Amino acid sequence: MWRAVLGTLAAIGLQLSACDKQPQPEAASPSHPTEAAHSAPTTRDASVEPRKSLSMLSVPLVLSVPQSWRLEPPQNPVFLEGMAPSGDLHLAVSMLEFMNDYRRRLFVDRALDQSRQHPGRIQIRQLTGNGGLQILQRITYVNLPNDPPGQSPPATQPSQLLSWNITIFVPYRQEFIPCSFDLSNLTQQQYAEDEQFIESIMVTARQDAIPAFQ
Repeated sequence: MWRAVLGTLAAIGLQLSACDKQPQPEAASPSHPTEAAHSAPTTRDASVEPRKSLSMLSVPLVLSVPQSWRLEPPQNPVFLEGMAPSGDLHLAVSMLEFMNDYRRRLFVDRALDQSRQHPGRIQIRQLTGNGGLQILQRITYVNLPNDPPGQSPPATQPSQLLSWNITIFVPYRQEFIPCSFDLSNLTQQQYAEDEQFIESIMVTARQDAIPAFQ
């Protein structure tokens, strides 16, 4: 009888041992190559990068830009280069001819008139920077047919090309120095992604005391 009981207990023990050895599903590991590829960021978030003050050198302005942004080359013609939400940007920096207040107002009024005449091709925005400098933005859509009669909506196709000009008027004695920043061959999608980010840089503009302008 005891032999029968012992045999039964041994059989139960073997069954339990076999259950414990059943293969378990492999736990997901963040070090797995596929998981790492999905979790790793693909681009740097330019909007949260720490900022620095950068003198534009060729124009009498200082801007607060992301730490990784730079001027290239560091003389005329100058490009302000850096990462934006849509990718790498290259803003051409230049200085227009000096203007008195009358010519500055005429410049702005002419841009506004063109926008009213061609609302589908030209868009104008006016801003005031943190330092009180006046800023004029001009968006010009390229390769579009002539505006049809009446109000024409702006281009909305993501691939539609445009040029983006930002002019900052720096007071100098009794005149103004128009400082121009140009972006060409942007798509509508790139502009939509970068608009607020670029504006957040431009509104930080303040006048730079460059000896050549004293």
